[in-house]
Amino acid sequence: MMGNKAKLVKRDIGYTFWVFAEQAAYLAIPRLLLFPLAAYVIGKENFGVFSIALSITLILGMQPQNGLATGLLRHLSEYQQKQRASFLGTAMRMSHWVMIAIVAVGLAGAVIAGLIGIVSWRLLNCLFPLIILLYFENQFLLILTETRFLRQFRLRAIWVTGRSVLAVICGLIGALLGNATGLSWGFTLGNSALCALLMFKHSARFQTPYNKQMAAVLKSVWLQITIAGILTVSIPHISRIILGAYHSYNVVADFVAATTVLFLYIAPIYCFGGLILSMLSRYSSINQLSQRGKTYYLAILLFGMIVLPGLVFLTGPTVIKFMFPQFGKESVSLLRILTWVVPSETISCLTRPFIYKFAPIKTIPIVNATTFAIILILAFLLIPHYAAKGAAWGCVIGNTLTAIIWSVVCIRLFFAVNRIKKP
Repeated sequence: MMGNKAKLVKRDIGYTFWVFAEQAAYLAIPRLLLFPLAAYVIGKENFGVFSIALSITLILGMQPQNGLATGLLRHLSEYQQKQRASFLGTAMRMSHWVMIAIVAVGLAGAVIAGLIGIVSWRLLNCLFPLIILLYFENQFLLILTETRFLRQFRLRAIWVTGRSVLAVICGLIGALLGNATGLSWGFTLGNSALCALLMFKHSARFQTPYNKQMAAVLKSVWLQITIAGILTVSIPHISRIILGAYHSYNVVADFVAATTVLFLYIAPIYCFGGLILSMLSRYSSINQLSQRGKTYYLAILLFGMIVLPGLVFLTGPTVIKFMFPQFGKESVSLLRILTWVVPSETISCLTRPFIYKFAPIKTIPIVNATTFAIILILAFLLIPHYAAKGAAWGCVIGNTLTAIIWSVVCIRLFFAVNRIKKP
């Protein structure tokens, strides 16, 4: 018995390590290496331009594949192994055609915006390659969804690490050669190269027959989760765009520096959220959760709500000064405010996996639309008058309200399950 428990603990530690390694490669390598070095090379204002362009694309970002990936994780356990290849191939085909359409519309819209004069060509030159990157990014992460179901976290981490390293190398070369525009093209090339290789490796999936019934299963989840994801992920990026509309690119750069460092601290919580959803993918009911899993969950929740904010407050300013030495006191003061985001973001990240897996799909976009509206209103009320500090306080208030809403939904979900269990 003790031997089995030791094996389970060892397995859990291994899963956690590789999930952390993946997120470190996906988020920390670009944010810790590429962005600070690029900001130093191209200057604060040009980095602000690149940040705005990146934020525009990240409003959509990886949400199309996220909707499909959630559909896969919710329903893969319902199919036999032979059927899973068809299920995965159907998802890849759906993503392929939709992303081609999205990229085409995005590029055309950007050109029209430039010709009309709504957006400067300086910004658009950074935006064009990042729009193209959306196709490769979505296909890359969608193909790797099967590794989450199979719990092959090490394989996933290796692919993501290779891609991030190439992004840093190509991005810095581009920054040295072509300023903000060169950074965008280099970042796109580095990210896309390994994505294309993975697509070629799994090209046989595109040859599997398109299954209309499986597509219907995915569509029942895809659009709603994608919309919900866009509403959630776009919140910080919309704040940056609004900030850029009312204030200078330098102010945007200060805010980006603070949020980048904050995100590095919160990244472990995002890792655990992703790990929880991956582990839940094989379960069909909340009642299947083990006592060991509940204990882990509580420990992570307490760490994120109590310990992590203290770490941000004590060490965050030093990290900012090291990563963005030319940005000065403004970014540090913004990080002090944003520290209050950590507890609420912890609650949101750790409740969402249960809702994504077990709650009715329609619940998710409704909740996200509500929280999106709240934070958007706060942004327009605070940013014009209070600049970056208004954006920071808008994030704090909005994230707190978001955490409360997610908590209520999650508690109701568990209550409903326990009520059904009663005779």
